[in-house]
Amino acid sequence: MDNPFNTLIEIIREQGEFNNPVPFFIGTIQSYSPLLVMVSDIQLSTDRFLVNSSLSFYKEDIGQKVLILTNKEQFIIVCKLN
Repeated sequence: MDNPFNTLIEIIREQGEFNNPVPFFIGTIQSYSPLLVMVSDIQLSTDRFLVNSSLSFYKEDIGQKVLILTNKEQFIIVCKLN
């Protein structure tokens, strides 16, 4: 029989993760035209994210890391990382 305290702890952890999602990701530029960004194993295209209006991407930026914020519905590329 399972220990009821372990079951309770597992439920609390799952609910904590659900209610407190990761607020940002680090992505990698895969292509600049069209702009494609890889986040973990997911490739995002321009219909899935917004870009900070002060950013421009060029051929040299392929492989560049970027900081991406999310609100579970939209991704926002905030800045390039050094």
